[in-house]
Amino acid sequence: MVKIENVKTVNSVGFNLEKTNELIEDLKSQGMIVGIEDLGSYLRTQGLIVKEHIGRKRNYIVVGPKLYGVDVTQKGDQVKEFMKEHIKMGRLSFLPESYEKRLTSVDNSVRVKRRGHCIGYDETFMPIEAYKEYQKEFEEKKKEYFEIRDEIVSNWEGLLHRFKEILKISLDELNSIDKEVVFESIISKLPSKEEYKDSFYMTLSAKAFPVTENLGMFDESIQEQIRNGLKQETVSTLYEIIGNTLNDAFLNVSRTLRALQKKDKVSSKTLGALRKSAKRIAQKNIFNNKKIDEIRLGILNVGESSHDTEVMCENAENVLATIYGYACELGIEDTIKFEDSPVTVDDLQMIYEMLSPQLSEPEACLL
Repeated sequence: MVKIENVKTVNSVGFNLEKTNELIEDLKSQGMIVGIEDLGSYLRTQGLIVKEHIGRKRNYIVVGPKLYGVDVTQKGDQVKEFMKEHIKMGRLSFLPESYEKRLTSVDNSVRVKRRGHCIGYDETFMPIEAYKEYQKEFEEKKKEYFEIRDEIVSNWEGLLHRFKEILKISLDELNSIDKEVVFESIISKLPSKEEYKDSFYMTLSAKAFPVTENLGMFDESIQEQIRNGLKQETVSTLYEIIGNTLNDAFLNVSRTLRALQKKDKVSSKTLGALRKSAKRIAQKNIFNNKKIDEIRLGILNVGESSHDTEVMCENAENVLATIYGYACELGIEDTIKFEDSPVTVDDLQMIYEMLSPQLSEPEACLL
C-alpha cells in the first residue's frame, strides 16, 4: 500500500510516484531502505554537503568621477599603464590586474572542481569517494592561492611604491581637481601589508545531508512543515543526482562522437577520457540504478570498439539515445545539455525507440 504522505511528497515536486519507486527499487531489494521516506537517511551515508569558503581583502577602493572623462590615448605611457592595470568600473586597484586575475583563476578553479564532483543538492552534494579526491585537489589549489598571496606580500613595498608613483603622475596628467587631497585620500584607504596578508582564507566545510532530527524544539505545525520540506528536498535531490549523472555521461560520449566524426579515428587521450567517464558514472550511481550501470557498460563498450570507427560511432549513438530516452522516461530530459551533441533530438528518439521496441507509446520518449 502506497503511503499518502509519499504521494503528496512526490506530487508536490512534480515527479511520478511510480517512476520514483522504480528508481529506488534496487535499494529496497537490498534492504538499504524501506521506502521514499528513508531516502534522506540513505543519502547521509553516501555523501556530504560540501562548500568552499574563499576570500581576501579587496584589492581596490571606489573612486569618484574626478579621475575620468579624458582621452587616455592622448596621454603618456604612465597614464596608460595606470588606467589599464588599476582602474575599472569606478574601482581603483592598488595592485596590478595580473595578480587579481591569478587569484580569481584559483577561486574559479576550486568552484568548478567542486561543481564537477557534486551530483545534486544545488551542486553541493558530493559522494564520499569524490570528496576524497576533491580534498586533494582543494589542498593543491589552496597551496597555489597562498603562494600568490606570499608573492604579493614579498613585493608589497615595490608594488605600492609603483602605484603611488603612477597615481601622482596620472592625477597630474588628468588634471584632477584637488589632486593632493585626492592622492592622500586614496593612500589613506590602502591596507597595510599585514592586514592584506591576514585577510586571506581558503577553507572547506563538509556536513551530513539534512534529515529530520532535533525537531522537539518546535511546535507540531512547524515540525510537520520541516518534515515535508525535507522529504520534498530529498526527492528533488534524487532526480537531480540522476539527471547530473545522465548529463555527465551524455556530454562525454557526445564529445567522443564529435571528435570521431571529425578525424575518423580516436586518440588514446579520448579513450582515456571515456574510461574516466565510466569510472565517474559508477561513482555517481549511488542508488545502484541498473539503467545507469547499463549506460556505464555502454560507455566502456564504445571505447572497446575503437578498432572499427563505424562500429564505434554506432555504439556511441546508441548510448546517447539510451541516456536521452531514459531521461525522457523520468521526465528530466531538460537536464541533458546538447551543446556538444552531434546527434539531433529527433534522431535520438528514433534510435531509442528502435533499441526499446518493448516500450508502449505512452512510455516511450515522447517529444
